[in-house]
Amino acid sequence: MGSTSTSYFLNSGHDDFQTIGTSTQGYVWGNGGSWYPVLGQVVPAVGSDITFDGSVTGEVRGVHVDKVGICTTFGLDYPPWGEEVCNLIQATGSSPICASGDSGGPVDQHTSGASDSPVDAVGTIIGFSGNTCWAEEISREESASNTHLQTA
Repeated sequence: MGSTSTSYFLNSGHDDFQTIGTSTQGYVWGNGGSWYPVLGQVVPAVGSDITFDGSVTGEVRGVHVDKVGICTTFGLDYPPWGEEVCNLIQATGSSPICASGDSGGPVDQHTSGASDSPVDAVGTIIGFSGNTCWAEEISREESASNTHLQTA
């Protein structure tokens, strides 16, 4: 998509994301060449379903939100004790919903049950363990980077 403009990794805000320059419009690409207009953003409710869309795993819809606004420590092999990342959304699927190489991919919530419905941005993929995946909230990423969400 583009080169890293700024990396927000292991900073005082406990973030883990990068910004890139892009000329794209406010759309999210799904499986099979499908695409969905991005209308806005949301922090999803616990118990609601969201979509993870990593470059390795692809679009995985109907993923159950377990927790929002949490902190988790990743990579205990990082010196000296790992990386704590906050402002996270945790979701669990019946099978793996993201994998190594999916980091930075979009997480969204469809605005209706229709397969081609528009989406609200939720965040970006930052880590996984088994069938659980975490995303950093888009509102936190915007605030930390002084950027805004590009909508359709």
